[in-house]
Amino acid sequence: MTDGAITIRSATVRRGTRTVLSEINADILMGELVGLIGPNGAGKTTLLRAAMGLQPLEDGSVRILDRDLSAWDRRDLGRSLAYMPQSGAEAWPIRVDRFVALGRHPHLEPWRRPGPEDSTALRHAMQAADIEAFADRPVTALSGGERARVHFARALAVGAPILFADEPIAGLDPYHQLHVLEMLRDQAVDQGRAVVVVLHDLALAHRFCHRLILMQGGRIRAEGTPTAVLSRDHLAETYGVVPADPDELTEIVLPWHRRAGPR
Repeated sequence: MTDGAITIRSATVRRGTRTVLSEINADILMGELVGLIGPNGAGKTTLLRAAMGLQPLEDGSVRILDRDLSAWDRRDLGRSLAYMPQSGAEAWPIRVDRFVALGRHPHLEPWRRPGPEDSTALRHAMQAADIEAFADRPVTALSGGERARVHFARALAVGAPILFADEPIAGLDPYHQLHVLEMLRDQAVDQGRAVVVVLHDLALAHRFCHRLILMQGGRIRAEGTPTAVLSRDHLAETYGVVPADPDELTEIVLPWHRRAGPR
């Protein structure tokens, strides 16, 4: 498989007379965790949706695994891309194991029941997300951190080489924020997947992501290593914030780690 997972060229999205994305160029490689950051309304989620084929482009192109997005069969695309939304959007009290099994839907032919391969993928996904203990509980009865891990497991069950996550740690406490981002980074580093995540927490973006794409007004303001992107000038121009010490921008450090063992 090529190292290139996603190639975006001159991607432009308009809604009515408003340009939401303008001339976006980006490359995502296998084995890296890339963070999309920027203020509210910068176009992060729109770019994520465009890369998944859920948002039509006015102009430009998206290539997935070196194939133009328009050339993909929808079922094949569903096997190659996995999506982890924000938790808390579950509409009915479906059991956890059945919710995670929805990730296998792109692999099932019409009227075919899940087979041994699907069962194995489901088991591995639940083990990786550490949710086996509440497999028979309804998703709606879980805490926010537990639901985030369930969404992560459903995305893993797809077995896709590319994983998208849209603000997966929104509303979570520090422990579960760290846990979710550790799991996402492991998928990139240990499993060789391409992982793209929308984040608002700059300290966590700096700590976990290999690269950052900073967006502002539907354009890419900066792209590169976390240290390079989170510079004094970039923070001031995009977020309107400056370091507490006006003479020095120190490295963004999160002063804690998730302790070992169950919480």
